Amino acid sequence: SGDAFLFHFKGFIMTAWHEAARVIPTLGTWDVAVCGAGPAGCAAAMAAAREGARTVLIEREGYPGGAPATQFVIPILSTNGADFQGLWHALIRELRTLGGVSDFTRQRTPIPHRHAQADWIVASMHPEAVKIAWDRMLAQAGVTVLPRVLVSAALMDGPAVRGIAVETKKGRFAIRSGCTVDATGDGDVCARAGAAFDEGVGGQPWAMAVGLMAIAGGIPSCESDVAGHGRAGFGRTLGPCLHTRLAGMMAGRRIDPLDEQALGTFMRVGREHYWKQLRARCAEPGMERVFPVLSAGA
Repeated sequence: SGDAFLFHFKGFIMTAWHEAARVIPTLGTWDVAVCGAGPAGCAAAMAAAREGARTVLIEREGYPGGAPATQFVIPILSTNGADFQGLWHALIRELRTLGGVSDFTRQRTPIPHRHAQADWIVASMHPEAVKIAWDRMLAQAGVTVLPRVLVSAALMDGPAVRGIAVETKKGRFAIRSGCTVDATGDGDVCARAGAAFDEGVGGQPWAMAVGLMAIAGGIPSCESDVAGHGRAGFGRTLGPCLHTRLAGMMAGRRIDPLDEQALGTFMRVGREHYWKQLRARCAEPGMERVFPVLSAGA
């Protein structure tokens, strides 16, 4: 059993719990363990598996895809296409098979604060197609995917990381690996391994403002519509779907992303804002069939 202690923190009385030492069962041993199934993590896992390494991919959500799937970061933007390399092409081929990506077009757009313009290569993806595309590609590569698993600690052998501890619905387990890849996006494994890190920028706890994306359906089309582009009053299409679009973004708020209460309040206010905004649009002439679909996760 553990021991409970009381201490004061910022005027509040909080309980600290000393957890008793225990033996953690091993969930498995792999050559490579990749933490985080966003685009970088999926690509890393596929590359390792293609080289013959027994590879496991750990993801806190119930599906792969990362920001395009969870936060609706679906635009594809480039000024020269130089960043379209490697497994990116395989992903786009799979998305085209699914009908989940728009055609690529050129768009001349002003560059903020520079009094100049740039020619952008523009397209967009459907977030559900992103999940399925990575599902297929990871399965074909032979990657073991563990969804709904949260990394809680790094297993250290001196200065070397020998695996990770994870939290699952069944409890805590150890995953041993010859190589551990931190693709969490926030350097979670590195931080838990004791690596030095900075929080925020310029003495503030945030590096950038927090925003909330949302999706609306039933949007009427117009002659100027181009798949992959935005239009007045709405954001980009979800891939080639002209009638389903990003419904704008809740204005970014500068909050501490490690403050769970502040983040929870922002998400609650954001969802309320999204709902009221879409309901108001439904009252406009010609917009009677517009309806809310979904707001993004944190």
